[in-house]
Amino acid sequence: MTAKKSGLHNLVEERNKKILALRAEGMTLKAIAEATSSGLSTVKSVVRKTEEPRRLSPPCSMNDGVERILPLVRKGMTKAAVAQHVGVSINTLANWYGVAKKIAQSENPALFQEPLTTEEKPSPRVGLGREPLPAGHPIAVDAIWHGLEKYREPLAF
Repeated sequence: MTAKKSGLHNLVEERNKKILALRAEGMTLKAIAEATSSGLSTVKSVVRKTEEPRRLSPPCSMNDGVERILPLVRKGMTKAAVAQHVGVSINTLANWYGVAKKIAQSENPALFQEPLTTEEKPSPRVGLGREPLPAGHPIAVDAIWHGLEKYREPLAF
């Protein structure tokens, strides 16, 4: 290595050490870039190469994942709540959730049944049959006015 390359290498090493020292003190990447007169992308690159990846939980097999979330699915928690509780992304959770839901559903079918809807109030139109409504009937007039609302100009104050 030539003297020129050696000197440049030493400068880069010193800059990297300074960046890492400032990061260890808790400075933000932007503040480090300003303090060291380096580009933000350079600081990010140096920090990324030395810091450990931030995994919320270690990767696991399908069976391990299903076992981890099965108690939560049995409680009826949503996908988002389970993902946050376990510490994985919703996309990762999607791989396990379907299997866990089938297991929980086979153990307790009532847990995942849709709630029965109450009897809906019948429409006033039901008693009138299939014939056209007479002119001036309240349902017809309401329908006309409702359709014309989109053409109404806003009130000027």
